[in-house]
Amino acid sequence: MPSATRKTRIGMIVPSSNTCLEPQSYRILGDRDDVTIHFTRIPVTRIALDDSSDKQFDSSVMRSAAELLATADVDVIAWNGTSGSWLGADHDRTLVSEITNATGIPATTSTLAYMEAFKSFGTDRIGLFTPAPKT
Repeated sequence: MPSATRKTRIGMIVPSSNTCLEPQSYRILGDRDDVTIHFTRIPVTRIALDDSSDKQFDSSVMRSAAELLATADVDVIAWNGTSGSWLGADHDRTLVSEITNATGIPATTSTLAYMEAFKSFGTDRIGLFTPAPKT
């Protein structure tokens, strides 16, 4: 847990092919010095609508990445791969539960965070576009 002398540590699981998350995260933090961000990657090299692509988001791969982040004594673990969201929110909920059970650290996903933000703002419709393959 963070304290008055210890910075809050955010652990992020990132798709290996993502080249913008780290730089953008540091931009968002700006001059804040009370938070640090720690990253680990999972192999994600192909986005398609088939089983071999879906297996990149297997919970065992995510658990291994989360366990690496846990060694950095992070306060929360976030899966930052929206590409896996087509597997459904229940997949993300199960993933969060497995990560928390394996590490003892609270977890979330970008998809679940978006859903919570939409709920808190009373948003019931959104428009979305994506470079992912058409279904």
